[in-house]
Amino acid sequence: MTPDEELAAAITGREHWRLDGSTALYEPPGATSHVRVVAIAAGGHRERFRTIVVAAGRAQHSRPAGTAVEAVRWSERVNLG
Repeated sequence: MTPDEELAAAITGREHWRLDGSTALYEPPGATSHVRVVAIAAGGHRERFRTIVVAAGRAQHSRPAGTAVEAVRWSERVNLG
């Protein structure tokens, strides 16, 4: 499974998620920020995805994740204001 396919499968059926090319966006209503999840080149490392919290058009925080499911679950738990 490619990283794009893994990301698409991880958000299937979950509320407030959408795909924008090869990026998954989590945009719950009423939140002042959103989360982007992107695949990164593993380069022999465990981290294959990166979650990025974006507020006012700027990256505020990022976190690596080993799987798309891990990135999606973390994104849904983070306080987006």
